[in-house]
Amino acid sequence: MNMSPIIEISGESKLLTKLEPQWKDLLEKCQADPIFNSPSWIQNWLAHFGNSNDKLRLILLKESQNILGIAGLYLTIEQWGIVRVRALTPLGRSTAEYLDLIFPSATEETYAALLESILQCKDWDVLSLSRLPQHSLTRESMKDAAAKLGLTVVEEKEEVCPFIELKGSFDTYMRERFSGKFRNNIQRNRKKLGKLGMHRLEILTDSTDLDVKLSMVFDLDRRSWKGKRGLGIFGNEEKRSFFSEIAKSMASHDSLALHLQFLEDGLISYIFGFKSHEKVYVYSMGFDPDFGKYSPGTISIADLLNWSFENHVKIFDFLRGGEKYKKLWTDTATQNVNLHIFFPSVKSRALSSALKTRLALRRLKRQIRPPENEADFEILNRA
Repeated sequence: MNMSPIIEISGESKLLTKLEPQWKDLLEKCQADPIFNSPSWIQNWLAHFGNSNDKLRLILLKESQNILGIAGLYLTIEQWGIVRVRALTPLGRSTAEYLDLIFPSATEETYAALLESILQCKDWDVLSLSRLPQHSLTRESMKDAAAKLGLTVVEEKEEVCPFIELKGSFDTYMRERFSGKFRNNIQRNRKKLGKLGMHRLEILTDSTDLDVKLSMVFDLDRRSWKGKRGLGIFGNEEKRSFFSEIAKSMASHDSLALHLQFLEDGLISYIFGFKSHEKVYVYSMGFDPDFGKYSPGTISIADLLNWSFENHVKIFDFLRGGEKYKKLWTDTATQNVNLHIFFPSVKSRALSSALKTRLALRRLKRQIRPPENEADFEILNRA
């Protein structure tokens, strides 16, 4: 099969909209994550965070008039120390947890042709394929294709992604995973909250009162420890607008799993989550620090996990980050990688050498002084 990639460069999102039907069809046929690589996620990201100085670069893999694959990239300027770097990176990088090329039936020749086409554009220094899942076909195929073309490749281990494979029942999982004391504490804290007022848990999957409840989530995020330290994902109006649109889009596609915990009319914890293809994603969570002694986050995770078992979910995904609280729930994790492929130039060779040095120093630092809030599997995987 003769596949001829065609590079279309556009600063308009109209081309993305035009491609949406084919995009959805291709996404269903390949291993790329259906949430973070979806047209709605990418289009919303581009509308909210796209920079007018960046160049949209869509690579369409076509045979005759049929689109066989899509790579959504953009050319932007990044600062690597004191050096300005022209980087080709995936659309959605700053918000997506898993990214990939949407190539359902790619061959070794496909990836070689893709790189050859990208090399025809000489306005970039590095192609950084960020947040590739470790089992992605793209990972090894692009490395092999780059090696055959004599290009320098640097692979950077990113954060691990802890997950629970759901087998059996929720009760069985809890008995096998936790002591009786831990399980009883969850029930005791729920009863204590109930004595303070009307305590209820809710999982929102549609658009019912979604704007009102998102407003409560945003307010709680500001009051949480993450919000007070400037670490909340809803920290400014642009981010709140983006995630509002994402939540509405997910609700319209039956992919929203927004967990809310109320005491009377006040929200005391939330899990901003999604669901797709028998999988639940814990994208972000937070709780009211005034109720921290009741472990509302633990109650929320347990309740959403129970719901996931009841709805025949197969994977409960905590997404990126090896925080210790995730280690409490699982010992299993996958890992993302960043694949950096360098343009054949003197500048890019210097950049690749500098990156290798920086990664080696980072590994050494983590081995000498591991981060305090990271579980063992995070430290070992990134070492």
